[in-house]
Amino acid sequence: MDQMKTQVNNPSRIVISILAVTATLMALMILLLGEDILQTLESIYPSWAFPVYFIPWFLLFISSVQKLNKHKKEHGLQVWVLKITFPLFLFTLPFFSHLLSAVNTSSHCINDCQVNQGILLGLEPYCMFFAIISLFLLFTLPSKWLHNK
Repeated sequence: MDQMKTQVNNPSRIVISILAVTATLMALMILLLGEDILQTLESIYPSWAFPVYFIPWFLLFISSVQKLNKHKKEHGLQVWVLKITFPLFLFTLPFFSHLLSAVNTSSHCINDCQVNQGILLGLEPYCMFFAIISLFLLFTLPSKWLHNK
């Protein structure tokens, strides 16, 4: 009984659980804003970016669900949520940086008013590559908590 209490109150378990819940809520937000995100990313990423990212992401998602069912480990579900959602957040980061950046509009224009959005990070075109690299690194690098192998 005491061992179970210390396992529940373990600080690393609490941190990983909080991160996993936050990641789940952010993933739900990405799903709800899906159309707006796709329209924003379409202007930033090349046309081949979506299949290059989402096909491996979906295949790794399916294989990781199968591995999660086979290998029940401590922090297994929380780590799985983080492994699935972190590359997704990197991929959709340009949308959120556009939301956070200041919108510069001129109130003096009558015709042909243009909205100039400042880019917050400047790394937006490269977020796709960071997401793909992180996707494969998270699923191939061994760790004591990850249930890859």
